[in-house]
Amino acid sequence: MTRNVLEELLARDESVTRDDNKLVVVDGASASLYASLGSEPLIIDRVATIVLEGEAVVVMTRRKERYLLGYEDVRAVRVAASERSAGY
Repeated sequence: MTRNVLEELLARDESVTRDDNKLVVVDGASASLYASLGSEPLIIDRVATIVLEGEAVVVMTRRKERYLLGYEDVRAVRVAASERSAGY
């Protein structure tokens, strides 16, 4: 995936706000990033921020984990708005 494609996909979603080159997943929404590292898949859940740098994507999760990926390794993103349930 290219930087432009990733940026456009995330900009379409109301659960993601933009601050310069930093994309922030709003509280209450959930996001996952799907990557491919050789033949191994990598799924990064609970994404909080995505920083678009020159050659790389820096992903920070709500658990304070930090991942650095090349744009070519990113395969898909999933963003879902929060849905409140009745608890049953």
